[in-house]
Amino acid sequence: MSILSYFKPLFFFYALMFGITGYAAIPEKMPNKLGNFKGVSLHESYHGHTWVAAPYLKGPASMDIDPKGRVFVSEARRMGKGVPDNRRVDWRIYEDYRLETVEDRLESYRRNQHRMPMEWYEQQADRVLRFVDTDGNGAPDQYSVFDDRCREAADGIGFSLLAEEDAVYFTCIPALRKLVDKDDDGKADEHHKLV
Repeated sequence: MSILSYFKPLFFFYALMFGITGYAAIPEKMPNKLGNFKGVSLHESYHGHTWVAAPYLKGPASMDIDPKGRVFVSEARRMGKGVPDNRRVDWRIYEDYRLETVEDRLESYRRNQHRMPMEWYEQQADRVLRFVDTDGNGAPDQYSVFDDRCREAADGIGFSLLAEEDAVYFTCIPALRKLVDKDDDGKADEHHKLV
């Protein structure tokens, strides 16, 4: 494996990260062209392009490419909108030190509904997006929300992805999920909690 192939996924991820500029409405058609690179070039022999940017992507956390070349990106959207930030909130810090299980966390949420209603914890979903370059020009021309079901009160931040031939594995604390798209329409038909 060459050094370039080792850094290519990392370089691609940074291109995704730095290509994000705003949160406009999502148009029906993707532009199907590479954008100007807004990141930092690691070496003069590297030439960057922004592969996908806002409005198609908001808060990417991780990505993986499946054996068919489809790109899956997780979006961490729940922080502060379903996942509380415990810093500088004394009652949360006190409660957090006492928790040992996921059920303890849910009981803490129920016990403190006078401070934060249970609905708050389910208001936003973390998502997995799928991007596909169907015509082989190096730019995505298909976009879909592959899965957006990680919004239960016990769910934390969705982060890591492993894209395989027949499934995408997604960690959304405290669970590892298996997402399966049986009809290849870009949306997961099955959503299983494995752990």
